[in-house]
Amino acid sequence: MKKTLLALVAAVWCLAPALAGAERLNDKELANLISKIASDEDKFRDALDPQLKKAVYRGPNGEVNVERFLKDFSDAAEKLEDRYKKDYSASTEAGDLLRQGTTVDNFFKRDQAATRGESEWNRFAENLKVLAAAYGTEFPMPAGAAVRRVGDKEVIAAADGLARDADRLKKAVDNGLKQNKSIDKATREAAVRDIDLIKQDANALKSAVNGGKPASAQATQLLGRVGKVNEFLGGTPVAAATPILGVLGGKASILSQAFGMASPVPMAR
Repeated sequence: MKKTLLALVAAVWCLAPALAGAERLNDKELANLISKIASDEDKFRDALDPQLKKAVYRGPNGEVNVERFLKDFSDAAEKLEDRYKKDYSASTEAGDLLRQGTTVDNFFKRDQAATRGESEWNRFAENLKVLAAAYGTEFPMPAGAAVRRVGDKEVIAAADGLARDADRLKKAVDNGLKQNKSIDKATREAAVRDIDLIKQDANALKSAVNGGKPASAQATQLLGRVGKVNEFLGGTPVAAATPILGVLGGKASILSQAFGMASPVPMAR
């Protein structure tokens, strides 16, 4: 079991760069995207054939009036634009919009290839895909999918906390390895240096996000570093470091979700 866990962590660490998807939208960019979606939604509805709006869509939950679900979609877009703020990520409202959008998408995929407005919808749906990624999901949205935005403020707090946790971890690991006579000085110093780099990488990530700059490269490097230290401590346990690593791993998981990457520290079950 232990070897399997170490192999999993090592694989995640080595693949960290490949796990990074598109660059994460910062809060300002997301606000602009939400405003664009609300604005473009009007254009999309105007492009639809008036007769189509009067049609009835027979979906998985029964018959639905097309005009009604288009109105629900429009209301959801407007509500998200109204509710989204720097200190409120509006995850519930984004989920409602993406669910309504999935209903519209299913409608067009049914048998509407020649309908006026489909091209506009396909173009419009590209923005919904970007929105979904910003909320940790995908579009069209799978049934039961979780929708949660990790905003800039939460990312900065997680990176700051991770940097402070690294100081505590460094002290615990240094003291613990000094007491382990089977560990040579070079190995101990290398482990301590890697933990120092976690703090450095966390501060670099915090600075980038705080400055509104792209930060996926910093996140990839930081999470890879956390995975490396976690792998080392899995093979060379230090009792005093275990609870600190758990707390640090929780913050790393928040950052993983924010940047759409795999967590470098498997969560305890």
